[in-house]
Amino acid sequence: MSGTLIMFRLEELGMNNFKKLVNSQHTGKMYKFLKFVFNENNLYGWIKDEWYKTYDSSFIDANILLPIQRLESEMTEYISHLDAIVNNRLPSSYTVKSTTEMKPFNLTKPKPRQVSTPEEIPTLKVYKPVPKTTYIPPMESETVIKNRETLKIRAKERLLQAEKMQFTCASTEKSQKTKTILKQIIDEREAELDHEPIKPLPFPTSMRESQPLKLNTAAILREGARIQKDEEEEEKRLAKLEAGQKDGSEFQKWQEEMKQKDTAEKLAEIKRKHLEGQLSYEEVIIARQNFIQDTRDKVYQMKEESEQLMMEYFSHRDDHKKEMRKLVETVMQGHQNAQEAKKTTKNETKDCSTG
Repeated sequence: MSGTLIMFRLEELGMNNFKKLVNSQHTGKMYKFLKFVFNENNLYGWIKDEWYKTYDSSFIDANILLPIQRLESEMTEYISHLDAIVNNRLPSSYTVKSTTEMKPFNLTKPKPRQVSTPEEIPTLKVYKPVPKTTYIPPMESETVIKNRETLKIRAKERLLQAEKMQFTCASTEKSQKTKTILKQIIDEREAELDHEPIKPLPFPTSMRESQPLKLNTAAILREGARIQKDEEEEEKRLAKLEAGQKDGSEFQKWQEEMKQKDTAEKLAEIKRKHLEGQLSYEEVIIARQNFIQDTRDKVYQMKEESEQLMMEYFSHRDDHKKEMRKLVETVMQGHQNAQEAKKTTKNETKDCSTG
């Protein structure tokens, strides 16, 4: 970067700014660099010759050497100044500053604060413990859940019953009678349309036979040039075959066959994937239909079983009622017999006492 500033931007930068830049760097290294660059043998010798190889001579003389010559006197003084600093003949501008000494701040001492009387710590009130019922779920939630489940079961049963008892829609297909009437109406209308059909003209015989084409001079020349070109290409191909070169037509034919084979395989693969997708879609539909049919069969079976269980329950209940009725009648009959026996024994005791 220093070489670019010296050669191309020294006059634009100015000597003061350039000195500040050099002083910010290492003094010994910058002294060696400037002494090498501003040496007359180097600058006007091999450096100038190398510049002439790359740049124009007028550009070098006007834009590089002329500004250096203007500032040559100041640059030589500055180089001698750096020489004196490096050889310890002149004190360097860089001096080590003394460290600052820490001094305490002159602050007024604060007065001691008065100790305040401690505040009384309020005692906490004794609260009642949390009742155990707060951690126990209420009974109403269980009843709500049970009612919800029963309502779901009832709704499912009603839905299945509604699906079985669907209304049969009116068939849109027409009856045989209406079809025959419509056919008769159409035939009658077609019979009323009495008109002669248009007979097409026969195709002219002149157009059937291939007519010879009349060629002009340009067409004849083009056809002759094309035939000659084909013959030359065929002669060249035969000459190459005689020289030992292989025929490329077989390779092209094989290449076309392989391309057709690849395209046929790709089309077959695409068709296979398409058919597999259709099969999987149909399998899903069939599986869904089977699942729906199975669920319907299960529901119907469960309903039949529940009806059979209800019939058995009702029959068992009727039998139990009959047995209980018979038992009650036998017990009542026993009571009546016991009372009659008591009466007879009383009458017998009375008769015995009177006799």
